[in-house]
Amino acid sequence: MYYIDYHTGAELTAADTLDAAKSLADKSASYTQEDITIVDENGIAAAVRDWEPLPFDSDFEDADPIQFGDRGFYHDWRSSDEDLSSYYEDERRVVYEGDGFWLSVDPINRVWLEDEASLTHLLSMPEDPDSIVWSETRGYVFADGSAIPWCD
Repeated sequence: MYYIDYHTGAELTAADTLDAAKSLADKSASYTQEDITIVDENGIAAAVRDWEPLPFDSDFEDADPIQFGDRGFYHDWRSSDEDLSSYYEDERRVVYEGDGFWLSVDPINRVWLEDEASLTHLLSMPEDPDSIVWSETRGYVFADGSAIPWCD
């Protein structure tokens, strides 16, 4: 899964493939004066269209710019492998409040279990968050004693 970030604060748009994400981003590009970034489900940037606040000029050597008259343009897509995962981690929203803990989801749909002292990435959203309990010996587990699906 790939997520399109227009860096405007709007919810990220998802696409199944990188090519589909690029196509969708190109069709939806608007005059925001911000770069367009496509990230994978781990928060790693896969492609970026950099914003240039100048009128397009053929000296830029772009084959497929998105132009906004004299106000600026987006350069061609460039590959990237920048790790933006911590940026998206900081944008979590709470989706479940439990007994002493809460579950949150970040803009690239990663699930987090949090309490006052810790933040842990989960493999997926638990089917029954009400069954999560605290064990003095094992930390957070399901009430039946089974482990919560943590990420490494």
